[in-house]
Amino acid sequence: MAPYSADRVDALVPPEPDALRARVEGSLSALLSVLELAALPIGVLSICAVTSLSVSQRRPEIGLRRALGFGRLQIGGLIMIECVTLGLLGGLLGMSAGVLVTGVVAAVRQWAPVISPSLVIVAPLAGAGVGAVAGVLPAILAMRVTPLSALRSG
Repeated sequence: MAPYSADRVDALVPPEPDALRARVEGSLSALLSVLELAALPIGVLSICAVTSLSVSQRRPEIGLRRALGFGRLQIGGLIMIECVTLGLLGGLLGMSAGVLVTGVVAAVRQWAPVISPSLVIVAPLAGAGVGAVAGVLPAILAMRVTPLSALRSG
């Protein structure tokens, strides 16, 4: 650059620290929201697949329960309870891991950890909701098991 051609030099003013921080926080929040939305279907599919496999392996047990007088709705309810419990535990473990990682990162970087108190309620409830959605198909499969079909497959 020639020192005498000032019209070819641009000076950029750095952004205000507060505005920059707000933009970075907004970008990180958007990124984490996208990751959360991507993780929910994975959780639904995982719980659904594991529970469907469990139902197929437990056909003799389900058939025996049906023979002992359990109705279709009771069998479906048992499977739904298992799925909701699995989702609830997943939400609790995920929340605990998130709080732990946030605390460790904040301690290492000497930051003050910021964790929303509503997370303690929302995460397990979201996990239970994911479990409820994931449990519909396995519950329907379990409700279709008859004592006779369980004896034939077992």
